[in-house]
Amino acid sequence: MKTKKYQAAITALISTSLALTAFAQDKTPGFNHKIPDKIMTPDKVETPIGTMKFFDGMPDAATVQKCYDNLDL
Repeated sequence: MKTKKYQAAITALISTSLALTAFAQDKTPGFNHKIPDKIMTPDKVETPIGTMKFFDGMPDAATVQKCYDNLDL
């Protein structure tokens, strides 16, 4: 009786681990889901007011200053 319970539990664990392994292959490392390229912020963007530089989607200090200078005009 106990043997059948253990076999069922082991089968469930193996099935779950195989499913998770197959599901995790198309993910972006460090993230839960694959991030589409078209919504990613590029590291550098050419604009009429100059080159805007970003790191992890956040502008650097020079980019922020360019934006404020442009607003002042």
